[in-house]
Amino acid sequence: MRGRNQLKQLVIRTEASAAVGWGHLMRCRALADASRKSGVEVTFIVTPSKGAGVGILRDAGFTVLPWDVPLGEDLQQLSQFLSAHEAGVLVVDGYSATSNYLAALRPQVGLLVSIDDLAEMYFPSHVIINQNIYAESLKYSCTSDTHLLLGTQYALLREQFESWRSWTRMIPAEGRRLLIMLGGVDPENQTGRVIEIIQRCAVPGLEVVAVVGGDSSHLLAIQAASIKSRMPIRVVHAPSHVSDLMAWADVAVSGAGSTCWELAFMGLPALTLVLSQNQQKVAEGLAAAGASCNLGWYRDIADEEIQNALSALLGDRAKRAEMSECGRHMVDGRGSERVAEMLAAGVFV
Repeated sequence: MRGRNQLKQLVIRTEASAAVGWGHLMRCRALADASRKSGVEVTFIVTPSKGAGVGILRDAGFTVLPWDVPLGEDLQQLSQFLSAHEAGVLVVDGYSATSNYLAALRPQVGLLVSIDDLAEMYFPSHVIINQNIYAESLKYSCTSDTHLLLGTQYALLREQFESWRSWTRMIPAEGRRLLIMLGGVDPENQTGRVIEIIQRCAVPGLEVVAVVGGDSSHLLAIQAASIKSRMPIRVVHAPSHVSDLMAWADVAVSGAGSTCWELAFMGLPALTLVLSQNQQKVAEGLAAAGASCNLGWYRDIADEEIQNALSALLGDRAKRAEMSECGRHMVDGRGSERVAEMLAAGVFV
């Protein structure tokens, strides 16, 4: 270590689009929330620069630059910005960031941090964060001085979850409250599909909340389906506090993205659908740890299988209790705080 310097400015370069979903943006938001508490000024560079996710960041008081050059193609523009602003730390979270892109950025900042899921390339970064349950089994190709922050102890949860750390979930004999959370974009409307499936579930008194992401194009269709439903369905569009909904629910049907770490922390038993290839290991790891039930690739599983799995979990208190305990044991909710404190204190330099 070359000594410790207090961090003053953090720049986060990420993306939020239909192609990559909101997972990158939400975990970066979590790190930004925690960093701001340490007095760090946070600037976001997000592409596309328009959309509900960017609006959420601005509403939270973060500076978001009007930037429409795709991540990975913006080296000249980003370099000019970094040179003008003397950023202490640059965080890059996006699959379009190549080794050459990161190598060109490294000498321009005090600390280059990569948030990653896959370990599929060489990382010339000072720090790599991988919050996934399988992260410690990966073999990263990186520089000899790279610091690896791997595993769910570094799960980047948003600030709203802090107040739930000492909360205890009650597990009812029969589950009656279902939360549907299938991504900020949900391009193929799997939310609508699940709403259709639950119409055939013989679960008396079932109540449903369907969360629709801010960039979903299916809001009107989902609202129409909820009106026709034989059980009450409340559609919540881009909620600011999903933690409250997770506390309300008995079971969730979720994609296997970053939301899973929030569900695990809240001790909410979940059925996960794999909605993209990068979610496969997450779903498998959570299921192996006992914190969720992996339904598999969404195109391969039949509606009847989803219906049966949901009915079974709602009726199995022991299974729900076991899943809840496993999730809470896996994620303690302090990952964002851990990372932010280390960056702010300059422990990596």
